[in-house]
Amino acid sequence: MSEKVDPYLMIILPRMFEAISREMSFTLMRSGRSGVLNTARDFSSAIVTGDGRLFMIEEGLPSHVGTIHLSVEETLRLFDDLAPGDCIFNNCPYTGNDHHADITIMVPVFHDKELLFWTVNRAHQADIGAPIPTTYPFMATTIYEEGIHFPCVRVQREYRDIKDIIRICTMKIRLPEQWYGDYLAQVGAARIGERRILELCERYGGDILKRFTEEWLDYSERLMIDEIKKMPKTTIENKTTHDPPIMFPNGPYSIPATTPAVANGIPLRVIISIDPDEAFITIDFRDNIENQPFGFNLCYATTLTAAYIGIFNNLNADLPHNGGALRRIKVLVNEGRIIGIPRYPASTACSTTNIFDRAVNMVSSAFAKLGAPWGIAEGNPGMPASAAVISGYDWRRPGQPDQVNYVNQLIIGGGSGGGPGVHGHDGWVSYGIPGTGGVLYMDSVELDELRFPIIFKEFGIMTDSGGAGKYDGAPSGVIIFGPRKDQMLIAYLCDGLKFPAKGVLGGKSGHPMSPSKVKIFKSGKVKEAPLPGMGIETLKRGEYIRSIIGGGGGYGNPIERDPELVKIRVRDEWISSQKAREIYGVILKNDNNPDKIEVDYEATKKLRDEIKQTRKMEV
Repeated sequence: MSEKVDPYLMIILPRMFEAISREMSFTLMRSGRSGVLNTARDFSSAIVTGDGRLFMIEEGLPSHVGTIHLSVEETLRLFDDLAPGDCIFNNCPYTGNDHHADITIMVPVFHDKELLFWTVNRAHQADIGAPIPTTYPFMATTIYEEGIHFPCVRVQREYRDIKDIIRICTMKIRLPEQWYGDYLAQVGAARIGERRILELCERYGGDILKRFTEEWLDYSERLMIDEIKKMPKTTIENKTTHDPPIMFPNGPYSIPATTPAVANGIPLRVIISIDPDEAFITIDFRDNIENQPFGFNLCYATTLTAAYIGIFNNLNADLPHNGGALRRIKVLVNEGRIIGIPRYPASTACSTTNIFDRAVNMVSSAFAKLGAPWGIAEGNPGMPASAAVISGYDWRRPGQPDQVNYVNQLIIGGGSGGGPGVHGHDGWVSYGIPGTGGVLYMDSVELDELRFPIIFKEFGIMTDSGGAGKYDGAPSGVIIFGPRKDQMLIAYLCDGLKFPAKGVLGGKSGHPMSPSKVKIFKSGKVKEAPLPGMGIETLKRGEYIRSIIGGGGGYGNPIERDPELVKIRVRDEWISSQKAREIYGVILKNDNNPDKIEVDYEATKKLRDEIKQTRKMEV
């Protein structure tokens, strides 16, 4: 193992392993049965070392891949008889998974009787057997109310399904054929990865690949050390607040009485210590409130992942994200806290959203306290109502009107909306939420209308909704949707109604998220009523959900923004002339004519000077 790998292989082999990971994802995308996989791409692939270290990932969801290796660690702890042909199935947050609705499939890769690697993928499910058809049962007080949990079980031996496990799943999960199709897609993708790695072993030899693995992880650690040494030595504290968990106070989908600790919002806190001398970054989540009696508690995997995402958001994007880089990050947690290690059997049903997204925002934006170019603004802090899980009866499919014969999570607007402003760049409208970071695909409206009995009335951008800054946060999206014929059940959980995404370094906050219910009468009369931040709604024909996605926070002072960029946003109706004048200090000519609009530079300079002087006097 002391012999070095040839330099050319250190260039070629990373790309080969990356290609294997991408082929796994391509296979899963093309063979997945549910829309959440084959359209929205809510899955990720990775390669893990035989002893459980994160080795290679492609462009997977940050919320998935940051700690996908923890499931392998737990598997190695639980099994002493692993063999070629095995496949392990895990969806339990208490054994290394992120939340119960993401199934992690793990295939051990043996060469010459030695366990060298694992091919792993993690995929969100359309249904996981919760009491109601949603994969986010926010009202669950314990894991017993979430649905099915498999804590690292063997689901294949000698390349054949263990039928007992499959029968349990097809009995418990709604639309078992759809679930089994997704399961086969996941296993097939992992087997493709296994086959490709064995081909590499035959080509280069297992010893070469083992040496390369160690050198690649060590190289990644050296790059991480170099990045940390560029940072100042300091300690940063940051706080944020999740909306109060106000749901239906009555009815079948209510939660227990809110505890006093979260009546006005769920407070979150982090302390970040940067030590360039020792080349470590320490994230301290220990000072947070206790586990709460609903599904927002983070598990250990999502706690670590939130820390990792927040750090990597502030480092060179070319840095390999693997176990080598992770050696330089310490995360301090306590048991029984809303961020940390949950105390069994606390519910972690929504541990990949909500508090998780707030934690990512909190860590990412904390670095802005170092001044530009560090940090990013807060992004849209939660899934909008247009990312609801929908279910009901589709008259075009087999079944009876009193049966559920479709269930799927929409990613309409769940993959769009308020990305944060960051030094040098505006926020992305395709950002989604902090945990997905723009990786999710947006559903095709037309395909969703073909596959499900749903109709979309509106899908657009909301003017003046992005957080203003030198670099703007992305604007809010507006989506209106409802059933075409029979009633539809939707389960949604939002955040950012009360506490929208904040800007940094003088940037403004984004527009709040806002769900509402719209009824259109035959007379043409329209009635709209606001909805709570999260809940279960039954929509009848003629009733719709209006979902306003949260806008992203801005980065830097808006009056420092390039006036030409302001002009373009006014021309495209992302911002109004009034906001251009009042917030950015930009005066435009011919602003009613998109073809002739231009900046009045003399008037703009005068106005900006006046704004600067006024703000100095206010201070």
